[in-house]
Amino acid sequence: MEDRIGAMVAEFRSQQPLYEELGALVYGRLRQMLECHRIRVHSVTYRVKHPDSLAEKLRRQGKEYRSLSDVTDLLGLRVITYFADDVDRVVALVDGAFAVDPERSVDKRRAQEPDRFGYASVHKICRLAADPPEPGVDPRLTGLCFEIQIRSILQHAWAEIEHDLGYKAAHTIPAPIRRRFSILASLLELADDEFIRLRNELAAYSQQLSEAVRSRPEAVAIDPVSLAAFLRTDPGCRGLDEAVAGALGVGLGEMAAGTPEALADQLRAVGIRTLGDLGAALAQHRDRILGLARADRAPAGLPVRRGIGVELLVQVLAGPPPGLR
Repeated sequence: MEDRIGAMVAEFRSQQPLYEELGALVYGRLRQMLECHRIRVHSVTYRVKHPDSLAEKLRRQGKEYRSLSDVTDLLGLRVITYFADDVDRVVALVDGAFAVDPERSVDKRRAQEPDRFGYASVHKICRLAADPPEPGVDPRLTGLCFEIQIRSILQHAWAEIEHDLGYKAAHTIPAPIRRRFSILASLLELADDEFIRLRNELAAYSQQLSEAVRSRPEAVAIDPVSLAAFLRTDPGCRGLDEAVAGALGVGLGEMAAGTPEALADQLRAVGIRTLGDLGAALAQHRDRILGLARADRAPAGLPVRRGIGVELLVQVLAGPPPGLR
């Protein structure tokens, strides 16, 4: 047995550079596909199994590996989604992009024990498509299989904690502790479902706000979501941003991350409570905003970010610092 294990490990050592090349290739494709389909995920990672880990795996009781091709996780990739329903979207992308082995792939969300929430990931055993051969890809890579695991971030957190606690075989854990594991698993599964509902409700709220911003802004209170919709869609706000960029002789870039959150707090601090108030203030103080923009020494050539008009309005309404009055 040791001779066979040694031969398989030696064979794998000779193929490690190919697996590293394959890992970088598949990782890049996964990232590109997710970006193209606008699926935001927590992380995409990959690793090539260490030869020592392979030897340990081959020695474990319960399964016999006759050849290196029987080991499906010599290259493993993992996609961690924010939401549980995005797991199915990623699975569909993987099914369309790679040659998937349905016999060796497994969806662990199906027919699982109620306390095994953390192992509810989908495991896809894949190869690169060999027919037709892919241009620019080493033909030797098409014969190598790899595993892609897809799970939500809460499923991943549970699995990592379970692993750290050494919770593997349920029958070895005392019944009261098993019950607590089950309760926690149920709570996390509920949390996964609730995060999906919250996301959908926020999306619906954002859609409703877009209509309210156009038709009755005076009735819409300022918060990060309503302000983001206003900055994106209000013609007066967008026109002022473009005028500020023109006054500075630079381009207009995208809204910076966190801008609506920060500006919502600042607007409330200077007495602007509704989008109607904001629109009126932007129109009333337009000339002062543009004058302040011209006086500001922005780095030459750098674009200003969308929302710059509202940022300058806050400065106008707040007035100069006390020491400069």
